[in-house]
This record gives sequence, structure tokens and C-alpha cells, in this order.
Amino acid sequence: MTKETDNQQTTRPAVATIGTFDGVHRGHLLLLARVKEEAEHKGFQSLVITFDNHPGSAINHHPTPLLTTTDEKVRLLKHAGIDSVVLLHFDTTLSRLTSKEFMEMIYARYCVRTLIVGYDHKFGSDRQSGFDDYWRHGMEIGIEVIKAPELKGAGSSAIRKMLKEGDTEEAATLLGRHYSLSGIVTEGLQNGRKIGFPTANISLFDSNQLVPAAGVYAVIATLPDGTRRGGMLNIGTRPTIGTGLHMTIEVNIFDFNGNLYGQPLKIEFIKRTRSEKRMESLVQLSKLLSTDRQEITEILNHYKI
Repeated sequence: MTKETDNQQTTRPAVATIGTFDGVHRGHLLLLARVKEEAEHKGFQSLVITFDNHPGSAINHHPTPLLTTTDEKVRLLKHAGIDSVVLLHFDTTLSRLTSKEFMEMIYARYCVRTLIVGYDHKFGSDRQSGFDDYWRHGMEIGIEVIKAPELKGAGSSAIRKMLKEGDTEEAATLLGRHYSLSGIVTEGLQNGRKIGFPTANISLFDSNQLVPAAGVYAVIATLPDGTRRGGMLNIGTRPTIGTGLHMTIEVNIFDFNGNLYGQPLKIEFIKRTRSEKRMESLVQLSKLLSTDRQEITEILNHYKI
């Protein structure tokens, strides 16, 4: 049921919060700052209790597209200044715990002495319970329960909707960073190379991570050696040169001719420039891609790469 990223239970008192924290967006960062502030005030450690799967997916048996992989989520939580992160696997056993039983567990196992609850966050099998119930349970168990202020604007569901519509710019304002995908470069049909636009085909590390709407994007690619380069990326079925059935994610990295097969690649989405189009010939496709490259180069000139 549990997988503690710091690989040990702790006897040091903690100020904690609980949540899925998918995306670790700007709204999450405000809550994390509150946890960190309270922990520093009390001389406790700051702790986030989160999940390595989405509770909604476990309950509804329907995968929720994720904004971050588990590894990236933990990295972002630590980057926000949180001392320790505990990963719970949301399974049947965990789903049956009442809010009081859950609080008793985190009191005993993770030494939680202060719990900061998100404005409208609910946990435990007794979903009708709310902050007043958590506060009362805390009084009995020995956990001070604090309600965080309402976090308006940012929300994982809103960000997912924006990405599904291809609005990566607005999603970035809520995330506080560019949305990204990471994966391994796999061998493709190499048709792009034939028309002067070689592409790296990407197989995602996590197939459940949300892929933005089909189309062409201005992106920044981080190569295996850490070098960052601009590029243009296509998400879609390649209707001109493909079968029109299988979706691919492929990026043309500007001014790069190396071999990336079998290596990791991270892609940051800057802006969607157009929808996918079917051209009548490879010559027409090459002309369209030349126009795309010129437009995207101008877009990327505004970013430090």
C-alpha cells in the first residue's frame, strides 16, 4: 500500500498535506508554501502524502490522463522545498479507510502532528465528511488540522482540458512552467529524412500521460546530454505519408543531425501553430514544413534556449 520515497518511516514530527498533486501546478505550489511555512515555524519537517496512481482511476476503473509521471511529480515536490514525500498506492485496502482511520495511520506511521487540508479537499471512504470532521478527529488523535485558503484559478482538470484543446500556452500559465512529455526515441519510417526534415519518434515513458491535441507545435527538446534545442513537433496520424490510423509523436530538432535511437528525450511545449493537414504530395508537404519551421523559429526566438 505504501512506497516511501525517502525509504524510511520517521519519528520527526511533520506538518503534512494530502493530495494527488498531478501537475504540481501553481495552485499546488501555494499550498506547499503554506506547509513549508508552518513546518519552519514549528521546527517540524514538511511532508507531502500523495499517490503513485490516480485515486479516480482506481475507483472508476477508467484511467485519468496524467500531467506528470510519478518520478517527475516527486521531483517537482522536492524542488518546491518539501522535505519528504510519501507515495501511497491507492488500492482497495486504502480506499476503505475512513478519514479518521487514515489520520490515525499517518499519525502513527509518519509522525504527522499538523495536517493542512486543501480548501475543498476530501479524503477517506466517508466522503460526506469535511473539515469540521477532520478537525474533530484530529483533536482525538493528536493532529492539529488547519484549513488552507481557497486556491482559485489553477486546477489539474482545467489544465487537462486546455491541453486536450491544444492550448499549451494557457496551460503553461497555470502550471507555472511549460508542459512536457518524455520518452525514448524509436525508429520510424524515416520519410521525414527523405524530404529534408528528419524526425525523432518518441515512445512515452508513461503511456497514461496526457498527450496534447493533434497538430504542430513549437517545442524545446532536451537532449540526453542536457543540451536544449528548438524544434517543431507533430502529434497525429501523418495523413500524407502514414496510414492515417496510428498516432505518433515526432519532433524535428533544429540544427541537429545526431543519432538518438534508444535514448531519452524531453519535450517542452511552447505553442500550437496549426492542426494536422493532409497534403497531396511529399513536395507540397516539404513546402508546408519549411513554412512551419520559419514560423516556429520566430516564436522560439523569444525564449532562452
